[in-house]
Amino acid sequence: MVISRSERFNVLEQELNSLRANFLPENFDPAGDYNSKEIALATAYLVLAHAEIETYLEDRALEIGNNALALWSSERKTTITLLYLFAFTKISMPSRQEERLNSLPDNTKDNEESKIIGEMLKDDFDQKLGKAFGSFKKRIEENHGVRKRNILSLLLPIGINSNEIDVNWLDEIDNFAKKRGDFAHQSASRYTTIHPPNPKDELKLINRLVHGFAHINYQTQNHDNRLPCLIDIDQLLNNLLNS
Repeated sequence: MVISRSERFNVLEQELNSLRANFLPENFDPAGDYNSKEIALATAYLVLAHAEIETYLEDRALEIGNNALALWSSERKTTITLLYLFAFTKISMPSRQEERLNSLPDNTKDNEESKIIGEMLKDDFDQKLGKAFGSFKKRIEENHGVRKRNILSLLLPIGINSNEIDVNWLDEIDNFAKKRGDFAHQSASRYTTIHPPNPKDELKLINRLVHGFAHINYQTQNHDNRLPCLIDIDQLLNNLLNS
């Protein structure tokens, strides 16, 4: 299968390559023996790589939402993302219209109810869409991390089904995010003394999560044999742009 990578994914790759060059040793020690500076830099690599992946997911989710909004505004095109944004946003009926519906006599209720609902569809749709999108945008702005709940709260409201996301990959990136949190929220010297990160292993982990290969240099591997990874999420997001 041909994978079409987004420009934003290419930027993510560039940033991760830069982190690798600046924070990890050029050559890894076969015995895994690293000094305190190398361990500290490996910790920084882990935290910063997490930030890059988090920002990528937030940027792409916003891109898909903006695209759906633009297509509706310019072409009145209803996309999958547009429908999902409504489904995942609790939008109540304006109180004045709800009061009108509740006060209708039984013998006129059907016709008048249809009239009121028609008014709502005509007059309030754009307003409701703006509210739905605003709610989703706020969700992105308030996102902190790439735990399972973070990823699903970004991807499900724009049209990706949970069964399209590989559960093993989701578990792996959740563990990665938890590990990053352990590094970031505890005393660095104490935690790295007990659980010192191995620069080689950290690079392999990122390559596995992003590119699907548990190898140092993913570019030398057969791409047909890769495991589910962030590239697959990128493809799903690309598909939504054309839905």
